[in-house]
Amino acid sequence: MDNFTLEPGTARRVTLRDVAREVGVTESTASSVLNGAKSGTRVSPATRERLQSAALRLGYRPNELARSLRRSQTKLLGFFAHFEFLSCRNAFLSELVGGVQEAAVAHGYDLVLYAIPVDRPVDETVRHLADRRVDGLLFFAPYEPELFGRVAATGLPTVGRVDAIDGMPTVTVDDEAGGRLVARHLHEKGHRSAIYRGWHREPPSARGRRRGFHDEAARLGLRVVEGLTVDPEFRTALTEREIDAIRNGATAIACWGDPTAARTCDALVEAGFRVPEDVAVTGFNGLPQETAPKWELTTVRADWRAVGALGVERLLASLLSGSEAPTGAET
Repeated sequence: MDNFTLEPGTARRVTLRDVAREVGVTESTASSVLNGAKSGTRVSPATRERLQSAALRLGYRPNELARSLRRSQTKLLGFFAHFEFLSCRNAFLSELVGGVQEAAVAHGYDLVLYAIPVDRPVDETVRHLADRRVDGLLFFAPYEPELFGRVAATGLPTVGRVDAIDGMPTVTVDDEAGGRLVARHLHEKGHRSAIYRGWHREPPSARGRRRGFHDEAARLGLRVVEGLTVDPEFRTALTEREIDAIRNGATAIACWGDPTAARTCDALVEAGFRVPEDVAVTGFNGLPQETAPKWELTTVRADWRAVGALGVERLLASLLSGSEAPTGAET
């Protein structure tokens, strides 16, 4: 029998051949024990134990990629968000990704974060996402529903989150119901005229919040003035239209999300108004904060961590059943 010794200071990876040579068996025999390869070779318990001991002693690590190809599974789930980058300081993304990761790990899966530049051609993005390096994909691209459809059409199990996409399996919060809650709360607090501040481009989630707020306000007789549409730079200084509305009786500003609401509070103070004595401000999301926030906002709590986890559950259910996830939005 040839003895195998890895000299100190060398960096060569221990191979299956090395382990097989150490024990005195063929590579196919070693592979059937250590990599789970299909083989007609019968391996005795004693030889199996010797192979496992030798692999441990030599530091052999199975080739997980090869093993995954054999079982047609990678045990990886992908997370794709159509942003330039994913910031850990973004509380919304932190909650969403945290929920995805916790659920994936609980089911024995690892998580792959896709970093694909937003200016990459659509065809290239689709190829990159659907190259089968993952078993399934959690998808968040609020402004690219066509991209979602094209990825799903490749046969890769795909579940969207946050924004509902017609005809596609997605997990969301009930944004429209949340918008109605905000309007009802303001009316119950005695407000009869309010300003609404939305988000640029308005993905389905933001449209749902706006629609719910306006519909409930109309039902209750709460007058709504259209305010600033906030851009990606979060420029939130009060407009002349908003200042005029406040001077003419508007006593609240409802914002599509908490970051806009917090900056709106600052803008009101800079313009000489008191918060909430002169103007009340509401938000949406209710994301947990690591430190005490500057403003104690009235907001709608949306459980984005649960949305991330439920997306994983729905994706794994489709993988186990071998069928597509149910289409339509689940809240």
